[in-house]
Amino acid sequence: MLKNEEWIALDRVRRGALTVQSVVILDPEEREGLDTLAVVRTPYEARPDGLPTTAGFNRAEEDENQVVPVLEKAGARFVGRIKAEGVSSLYFYGTAEIFPKEIAVSKQSWFSKKSAVHQVESRPDPMWLFYEEELKPTPVEYEIARSRPLHKALKQHGDRNEAPRPVDFAFLFPTEEGRSAFLSQMAERQVFLNEEGAWENFDGNGWPYWCALVFTTPIDPPTIGDICADFRALARSHGGDLDGWACPVAQ
Repeated sequence: MLKNEEWIALDRVRRGALTVQSVVILDPEEREGLDTLAVVRTPYEARPDGLPTTAGFNRAEEDENQVVPVLEKAGARFVGRIKAEGVSSLYFYGTAEIFPKEIAVSKQSWFSKKSAVHQVESRPDPMWLFYEEELKPTPVEYEIARSRPLHKALKQHGDRNEAPRPVDFAFLFPTEEGRSAFLSQMAERQVFLNEEGAWENFDGNGWPYWCALVFTTPIDPPTIGDICADFRALARSHGGDLDGWACPVAQ
């Protein structure tokens, strides 16, 4: 791992090529003053589909784990990585003057220590167009990625994700009024309340008002991704957010 933040992993087809992408989720205020995009590319040993072999992945990451701290120390923000067609590309935003032309990294083997030089390509992008068009996940992609661990756990227990079953969706709100308005709109959609409450001994961290609703649906990634994106958008329109979902195994 390069950094412990909220990362979303995406499998995409990009310009006809299969890619694996890792993207950090950034709020608009985190972009202020960072008007220059930079990329550092590392070639790797690839499989026939263009994605890295295990050895290729490890060697590329060895270099990347040295590149990222250098640029972050200079004030750059690491925003994502794309692996495709034998090349791993790291993307950063910052100001033009902080990006060097190249970065040297060391390569350690059993018998010798070598160095390699990576070029740093940079260009103006004050509107973050590359991030918006090439890196940032769609709302449905975001939900599918967040649901991946739960899908994996359910599959290990023999779940058939195309089978409909009751699914619990949990939500958090900062105010009781926001929660009530949200529940009214959900009831109009025939999504009904299961439980609601407020955290006892609330210490000021997070939001105190919670609710759980039940909706019967299959949970295959496209379906649950679309539902979660819709529910999250509605909760946010009332000041709250989707906290997660859970369901029984369907066999």
